[in-house]
Amino acid sequence: MVGAALNMIDQQLNKQLKDTITFIKALLDEESDTIIDESDSDEFNSITFKNSITKDSFHTFKISNDKFRLAAVDGGSQRILNGGSFIVGGYRAGALIFNGQKIETEELSPAVKIQSISFNNRKELYSESFKQLIGEPPSDYPRELMLVLQRLRTFEEWSVAARLVDQLGRGDFILVDGSLKASINKQDILFQRIMSQALEKGIHFVGISKRSTLRFHHAPLIQYIKQKGEGLFGKAQPWFCEIPDEMGHNQLFGNRYVAKFHPMTPFVFRTDINRYDDVEPSEVFGKIAQYCSDATYLGYPYPLAYIHNKVVINRALIDDIAYRLEAIALEHDISGYNWELLFQNFHDILDKNI
Repeated sequence: MVGAALNMIDQQLNKQLKDTITFIKALLDEESDTIIDESDSDEFNSITFKNSITKDSFHTFKISNDKFRLAAVDGGSQRILNGGSFIVGGYRAGALIFNGQKIETEELSPAVKIQSISFNNRKELYSESFKQLIGEPPSDYPRELMLVLQRLRTFEEWSVAARLVDQLGRGDFILVDGSLKASINKQDILFQRIMSQALEKGIHFVGISKRSTLRFHHAPLIQYIKQKGEGLFGKAQPWFCEIPDEMGHNQLFGNRYVAKFHPMTPFVFRTDINRYDDVEPSEVFGKIAQYCSDATYLGYPYPLAYIHNKVVINRALIDDIAYRLEAIALEHDISGYNWELLFQNFHDILDKNI
């Protein structure tokens, strides 16, 4: 009986595995007359627009030798302690300014910002950071505590980007990690201001996404475009593909492209160029491609990789901050027993035995 039951379970598992492969195989052939720009926020629905990608949407470009300054912006955030009804999180953001492919200036936060976030104070913390950056209060608030932490990091990143607009000049570039899509309620106010200011100063503002939510029905659009582009150009030259938006959605502050910045890289990236900037996209891609030849990050702008490595909050840093918090707690008469009780999580016991 036991053997028959195990055999039945194994047959069910095999069927589920085969169903999964059938689903994935269908993705490889999927094409649709609509493209969806998936929302990563609770406040906004996904954007759907007509698929007008054809062979004429693809273009090659030449890598430029022009000199200019390029600033790369990124941030990092991590939960340090989890008390169930509250979390202690850390976040920071920064920028590196390159000139002639060498680091000219570091715009880094002096240290990780530590914030205790609970269901009681989340609105106050979120509202304060939101108003400081956007200039008016939010109309709604994220419920999840981790999402509050992530938004605080996002606001920090865009504060850095806003300061860079004041520092840079005509012909310079600002690269941010992610798309130029206003996915937070009222974020369009901020994007309108920053994109307009960048345009006035002649600064090219570009968002590059390591991971894209663009899709057909189920299938990721990026892989579809990569396959089409490599079919056209092979590994002979870098190229880009335009993803037009005939509807002119007011959440989108970037003209969207998928770019292959180095002919030998296996990666392509969604790249958004400030929608107010009438610069030729081939000029933008040709200049950014100067920074995409590092063997470690081939095809990805290494300034964005470098700033990511500068601001990331890794496991060692989390453990160090948690240890120092516990040491200070003991100095303030919080017993080790109470500290352990506060952050006790049976998942930690279960995970140790996996």
